[in-house]
Amino acid sequence: TAEINDINAIYYNPAGLASLKYPELSIFHNELILDSRFENVSVAFPLYGGWFSLTNSLFWVPAFDKIDIEGETTGKVQFYNGVFTPAYAYDFGNFYLGGSLKYIYQKIDTLFLSAFAMDVGILKGMYLYSPFDSPIRNFHVGLSVLNLGTKVKDDPLPRMIRAGASYKPTKWFGFNLDMTENFISTSDLYDFTYLFEESFRVNAGVEFSYSELLFLRAGWRFNDAGKY
Repeated sequence: TAEINDINAIYYNPAGLASLKYPELSIFHNELILDSRFENVSVAFPLYGGWFSLTNSLFWVPAFDKIDIEGETTGKVQFYNGVFTPAYAYDFGNFYLGGSLKYIYQKIDTLFLSAFAMDVGILKGMYLYSPFDSPIRNFHVGLSVLNLGTKVKDDPLPRMIRAGASYKPTKWFGFNLDMTENFISTSDLYDFTYLFEESFRVNAGVEFSYSELLFLRAGWRFNDAGKY
């Protein structure tokens, strides 16, 4: 939520897009179980003093046979689940503000569902003491609220609030801390403050880099299966 210079900020905190240094293109393909696949294409570039991004994520499976109660093949079943997102972020002097709009769509055979949502986020960069040679602004804090939008039939979208911090004591090492809470109503924010809700999660990670070309990352998820 507080990471900078990364196009993937559009997913965690759209304000992070304003920290990009160069236009970026990201293409991702993942083959999963039972021939299912996940695809993502994202692009970001400067626009009107800020940064504009477009991204589309799609989870899908190849069409498979539709079989009736008699065991006869009657056609094909198509399934996919995706989200198309334009986003914009602006740098107000190391105080980043950003937002995105989402068109969420899903097809299961003849059933088609869609919804609209919005993400908003803020990110602040500052200096925190380090005895080493570190970036000028080596400490960032961020906050984002995700999936504020319409219902899908009678079900609300999985709204989420995230808070995070990123600290880089050197130019080649840093660590991040994220706190995440799902909420449906504003009263659920009480849980985010007092940490009792089952959906509350803490994620921690570290990153080593070499010449801004090679990166080694590792992390741990607390209250969420506890796996790296």
